[in-house]
Amino acid sequence: MVYVDFIYIFLKLKKLRNNFEGIFMYNRIIISGFILLLFLFIDVNSLTLANASLEELTNESAVVIHGSVESVRCEWEDESGHTIRTIVGLQVKEYLKGSGSSFLQVEQMGGQIGDIGDVIVGTPILNKGDEVILFLVNDQGVLKIHSIALGCYKVVQTSDGLRRAVNDLSDTHLIDPETDKVISRENSILSYELNQFMNRIRSIAGR
Repeated sequence: MVYVDFIYIFLKLKKLRNNFEGIFMYNRIIISGFILLLFLFIDVNSLTLANASLEELTNESAVVIHGSVESVRCEWEDESGHTIRTIVGLQVKEYLKGSGSSFLQVEQMGGQIGDIGDVIVGTPILNKGDEVILFLVNDQGVLKIHSIALGCYKVVQTSDGLRRAVNDLSDTHLIDPETDKVISRENSILSYELNQFMNRIRSIAGR
């Protein structure tokens, strides 16, 4: 099942070829697609992605938003009933890059309808009420999270009262797109002080 899901990700990403806004994300992930089979024999419970810096995430995204999850629903992607997608409704507090409506919908691959689950390992799980910072690409008019997982940060409050932007990449392997080698990491959870993180994004976006 996981093997099929990985192939599904690979095929879905190929649709980005003809979309200018999504071409950078397509190129970034498609590189790791050729290495993917190696990881299937090593660890089928991880997603393999080409790494991206904050500058790359920001520059390659159509918009970057700070907002909250208002709704989450799953639906069949087409009449075949073979694949599921998740539609996340977001109330936008601020556009850190770009501009648009105060309410957005973001599409994710996979989801669950009744007893049927289409699990895409490594895909961020968003729930109603989550506060998030999302780097979003435009895939033929549909907003999606940059590189499936790299562009999703949840805002959490730590025990010392600080608010931080956190991206848990525990279920991912990151590779260097220049060398195609696995990046060794001591910590798979990226965590930044919220205001500093947002200011960095604004600066990169020229705001």
